[in-house]
Amino acid sequence: MAKNLLFNCSYSEIWVHPENWKTLTSQKSLKLDWYVECKFYDPLFKEKYHKGFPFRKKLNRFKTLDERKGVIQTWLQEIPKLLEEKGYNPITKKFMIEPVKEVRPELDSICPETPFFNRT
Repeated sequence: MAKNLLFNCSYSEIWVHPENWKTLTSQKSLKLDWYVECKFYDPLFKEKYHKGFPFRKKLNRFKTLDERKGVIQTWLQEIPKLLEEKGYNPITKKFMIEPVKEVRPELDSICPETPFFNRT
């Protein structure tokens, strides 16, 4: 089931390879390719990526099972945020949403009572 995003973009369900990553305990499994992936669809690139752009985060640089499992759990939470809330487009590697600047009026003006030293 695809999740709709801005500008008629969407992404598929996110999956993990190896599928049984949660239950793996053997050090031999570290020799497998580990990654988190989904397919990203952008109508501007539908001819080039008609089956979707494979947005893949590889895990083999992490050397232990615990590290890989922890990173997978984090990415399963963060990838939807990246795509949905921040509007990231993995094809263009750009954000489709402008970051919201925090408005802090106290930083935009100087209090009249602020002491200044004149070095003349």
